Amino acid sequence: MKTAPRRRSGWRLRPGPRRTAGPTHVFKRPFTHGGVTYEHLTFDWESLSGKDSVAIERELRGVNVTVVLAEFTPEYLAAMAARACTYRNTDGFRTVNTELLYALPLREFRQICSAARRFLLRSGSGRETEGGGSGSNA
Repeated sequence: MKTAPRRRSGWRLRPGPRRTAGPTHVFKRPFTHGGVTYEHLTFDWESLSGKDSVAIERELRGVNVTVVLAEFTPEYLAAMAARACTYRNTDGFRTVNTELLYALPLREFRQICSAARRFLLRSGSGRETEGGGSGSNA
């Protein structure tokens, strides 16, 4: 069984030389799934692209989940978190998926989804620029 270093529960920003360091969710208790024990997960929300968003929506449509507002669709937020998670196995492959996230204790799952929601809401709150939009208030 593999384990990561023990940390206090909660969120923190991990310092690092590269931009890919992101917020880290530290589990209240280590979580084991598929024979791997996780003590924390780090997410790089900025690494996601429009292609990721489209792929998530297509994947969800395939299981009859309609995304009206991504920020308020828990399945979308979980899939987004799985794609943004930086954890890789020793072979360099992503092992955190929505199945793992759905298996988390409710509090941990909700905290991770809330972090994804905050990222989406912050990224959509940019200032309007002059000349943007239709110019009509109707």
